[in-house]
Amino acid sequence: MEKKTFSILSNKAFYIPIILLSIYFIIRLIDTSKIMWIFPFDFTNDISSHMAKVYFLAQYGFHQLVPYWYNGYVLFKFYPPAWFYFTLPVYYLTKNIQVATFISILLIYALGFIAISIFGKNENISFVKSIAFFLLFFANPLAIGQLLRVGRVTELFAWLMLIPFAIIIFHYKNRKIDSKFFLIIIFYGIMLLSHQVVFIISSFLLLSLILAKIKQKRELFKIASNIALTAILTSFWWFPFIRDISQSSIMNTKYNFGHRLLEFNKELLVENTISLIIPIAFLILFYFYWTGKNKSKKELLFFLPEITIAVLFLLRIVAFIPVLSFIYPDVYNMFLLFFSIYFLLKTEFNKSIKKYISISLILVIILGITISIVYTPWFAKNTELDKDTISIFPYVEGRFIMVGYEESYGKAFYSYAPIYYNLETASGWSQQEVNSEYLNLLRTTRLEFDNKNCEGFINAIKEINITYVISQGNYCNFLKNCNLNEKIIKGEVCLYLV
Repeated sequence: MEKKTFSILSNKAFYIPIILLSIYFIIRLIDTSKIMWIFPFDFTNDISSHMAKVYFLAQYGFHQLVPYWYNGYVLFKFYPPAWFYFTLPVYYLTKNIQVATFISILLIYALGFIAISIFGKNENISFVKSIAFFLLFFANPLAIGQLLRVGRVTELFAWLMLIPFAIIIFHYKNRKIDSKFFLIIIFYGIMLLSHQVVFIISSFLLLSLILAKIKQKRELFKIASNIALTAILTSFWWFPFIRDISQSSIMNTKYNFGHRLLEFNKELLVENTISLIIPIAFLILFYFYWTGKNKSKKELLFFLPEITIAVLFLLRIVAFIPVLSFIYPDVYNMFLLFFSIYFLLKTEFNKSIKKYISISLILVIILGITISIVYTPWFAKNTELDKDTISIFPYVEGRFIMVGYEESYGKAFYSYAPIYYNLETASGWSQQEVNSEYLNLLRTTRLEFDNKNCEGFINAIKEINITYVISQGNYCNFLKNCNLNEKIIKGEVCLYLV
């Protein structure tokens, strides 16, 4: 078959995908914008914790003792600080943490679009396809559900750093490393200071460059030097992290994220289905891409780390490999998706199958958006329970804890209370920041409450220095029967003094 029968997908093939993804992305952004005036208290929620930490940073500073959670803890000793510093200037300008957080999200997407446009230009990808690249990566249903809706802004910020990191890697793939390569230190370092899991998986891309330069000792030395310099410049965070990690609960966690891939139940059905489709799509698209490169050994060697990850992930072997087993499936999917999109845009397909690829892309996007609409919750308005709980806070005059909350996310109130009422709690929303012994005390408190053991519950809350208990509904009767002093009742919510 003649070579002329092969060509890359035209811009027209991406018009409908761009329209579909843009509409859904804009709708979701508008929905998320409600965070500027509605504080989120629902369970689909990581963003509340991050907003609180921006406030803590503004009030106390890096590695300072924050009294609001866990009877006091050191800020960012065991949690990466990059996104919070990125958002801090916006908070200073707006004086509103909720507005600042949404603006920060918009800035990440804007910078992501610029970065992908530069990447596209460097890789001879048209502007239309660069738009498609941005939407397929940042605005796909998976990214909207797990990053935008849940509010994993630290991870989202790390994926933003992946783009300029990839620009540099791909630029020097077939070029000699010069002085400009030092820019990789900035983005590799920020990734480490943003999200450790994204940093680990993205390091495989750096391994790709090492393999591309495997026979060039001088080039390898330059790469190693920049890696070492990155480690030195970020040591202000990772050195105390490693040195004092025994003071946290990180090493004692029994949960293995990789084992989610081995669980076949209703809750994980969508996640595990996606975790089959994406690595398979990656491998198929790479094969077409590689074939179009005349099965170049250099291309195969360069993408070998990503291929290895795809195979291990597809076969669920990552669940049994140290370090890799602690990377949750969504991160693998996003990483492999980035390369899958690249292969899709760069591959010369046989003209007889191009139309089927175009149609399949549209159908996959429609199906993904439909599933996202059904499974990804929309921004939740505050319930009467939320409003009653907020109305209780002005009456709290000491350290408090919340028990018995099932419809609203109790942890979210631990973020709201310090920001708006300057209240402290013996609990909090950053478990890795405290040791396992302290977490066991909190678990004992909840266990004694659930078992309706008055004596055990009162002893437990006294041990963690609690003076006020907030609960709701029928649980208030339990607190009353424990002879705690009723402070006030607002609707379904009660406040008791120990």
